[in-house]
Amino acid sequence: MLNVLRTRTLCYVAVQSYCSLKSMLMTSLVAAPPSNVNITDSGLTANTVRFNDTTTLTCSAAGTDPLQYAWYYKASYRYYRTPLPGANSTNYTVYSAKSSDVGEYTCEVSNWAGKSSETYTLHVQCK
Repeated sequence: MLNVLRTRTLCYVAVQSYCSLKSMLMTSLVAAPPSNVNITDSGLTANTVRFNDTTTLTCSAAGTDPLQYAWYYKASYRYYRTPLPGANSTNYTVYSAKSSDVGEYTCEVSNWAGKSSETYTLHVQCK
């Protein structure tokens, strides 16, 4: 009797594991990579912030959750972009804008099904 009970328990565990695996596989078949990535600003005109002012860039995207965000910066005089440390949310804020903030800000959105990005060019106007 003990062997039968132990066999049923193992079967139950095996069925539960199979169902979990099947559920994960079915989810992966319908998962959507990020798309329609868009960056908006906090009311700037022509992507231009005034010197010493603050602006916030907001990134939005469609896709299967969880979506992960990463921000990158490329100065106009560089050929490569660099990650912005700690910038891993939908918003990135430029505080007290100065000439060194001029450049391209890229929001990269990813999930386990893929990734997509959008770039925003920021200008700083002297007062």
